[in-house]
Amino acid sequence: MHRMKSRALALLIGLLVPLGCSSGDGLERAQVRGEVQVDGQPLEEGSINFFPAGDAEGPSAGGVIAQGKYDISQESGPVVGKNRVEIRGVKKTGRMVPNHMAPGTMREELVEALPPDVNVKSKMVRDVAKGSNVIDFVDLKGQPIPPSKEKGKGASQKSQ
Repeated sequence: MHRMKSRALALLIGLLVPLGCSSGDGLERAQVRGEVQVDGQPLEEGSINFFPAGDAEGPSAGGVIAQGKYDISQESGPVVGKNRVEIRGVKKTGRMVPNHMAPGTMREELVEALPPDVNVKSKMVRDVAKGSNVIDFVDLKGQPIPPSKEKGKGASQKSQ
C-alpha cells in the first residue's frame, strides 16, 4: 500500500513539474529589453507593461525599469505581435514631505514622472517579433513638477 502511494505521488510530481517550469499557456512570447529616457535622462525607477493590441491576443506582460533599463524574459514576456505600451515612473521634486510610514519623520517627495499619454492613456504601440527584441523609449517628455500642496501651511507646520 505504501509503495502504491509513493508511485502515485511520484507520478503526480512528474506531471506537475514540467507545467511549473514553462509559461504553459501555449502563447508565443518574446524577450524584450531596452532603455527608457525621460527628457534625455535615464528613468531611475519605474515599470513598463505590454498589452496585446490589434490581432495579438493574450495576457499583458511587464517588468521593472531600473537606471533607465528594463529586461523581460521570454518566459514571462509579451506575446508576439502588436502591443500597446504603458510606462510609469517617479521623480523627486526636491521637497521634503511628512513620511506617513514613519510618523514624525520626513521623506523626499516623489511624483509621477510621465504624463498620462505615456501610461494610463498611452497610444504607444510597438511590434514584438519572435525571439529577442530591443525596444528603446529614449525620446519621452516628462511632466512638470506640480506646485507644492503645502502653500499657506508652512508657518503652522513649523510651529507644531
